[in-house]
Amino acid sequence: MNAEMNESDTSDFKLPHVLRTDNWHFAFASAFVKGMQLEGDLQAMIYVTAGEWQRLDPNILTWVIFTFGEPVVGLSYFADEPNAQGKWETDVAPDHVILDTMKF
Repeated sequence: MNAEMNESDTSDFKLPHVLRTDNWHFAFASAFVKGMQLEGDLQAMIYVTAGEWQRLDPNILTWVIFTFGEPVVGLSYFADEPNAQGKWETDVAPDHVILDTMKF
């Protein structure tokens, strides 16, 4: 399955969320940043630039940050099939506090 994502498609990914499947993301052009909650109150950012990839565990709380003002051309792989609506089980946590140092 391939798809172009628009703003409404990415809204849940910008909020802290847990995507309940192993997932890999590769950037062909531009870049994206992934914020993630570590143990305790620690948070981190991973920068994925063109030619790089990341793999995320299905139990980690993350949020995506598109910072470069241009489209990201990438490829994502999900270990499980999407549901009937074409989505994967996602737990969204809109009230989770993202530290100011983890924001642009």
